[in-house]
Amino acid sequence: MGGDLNLKKSWHVGLQKNQTKVWQAEEAALAERKKVAQIQAERQEERAIEELHRLQAESGVGGKALINPKVAWMYSGSTSGVNGTSEEQESYLLGKRTVHSLLQKNDEARQLAKPAGPKEVSAATALNAREIQVKAGLDPLLAIQRQKQASLTEAMSTPMGRKMLMKQL
Repeated sequence: MGGDLNLKKSWHVGLQKNQTKVWQAEEAALAERKKVAQIQAERQEERAIEELHRLQAESGVGGKALINPKVAWMYSGSTSGVNGTSEEQESYLLGKRTVHSLLQKNDEARQLAKPAGPKEVSAATALNAREIQVKAGLDPLLAIQRQKQASLTEAMSTPMGRKMLMKQL
């Protein structure tokens, strides 16, 4: 006779390619289970360490309570009052002030806050101010706003440009 016709079907379990697919799926599932177990073990270890830190903070042995290092970045920066008051930041966001005025005010505030003794420049604050100035200079949105402001002042300098702007308003 013609043999087993089921061997010619794509879904037959006796075919080598189907057995290979099953084996690969089982291996992938096993690898996934191992990965999940490893992640669970890491989380359990992290929880144990956090619990120890909490107990130390409660008993007073470890000093003040520590901020979780995963979220510590949210509490550093502009909320510490270094970048000015919220009114100044709000005026910048609304377009009433420029970045340069905020940076100048921050530099003045830092200079006033320094002690009268020997001048010590903290490398971190100097680097931070430099980074802010560089980033502000490289900001493409700021470049676009500068171009708009330049074209607006150029248009206001000519009488025809002034008339066109008045018509638009």
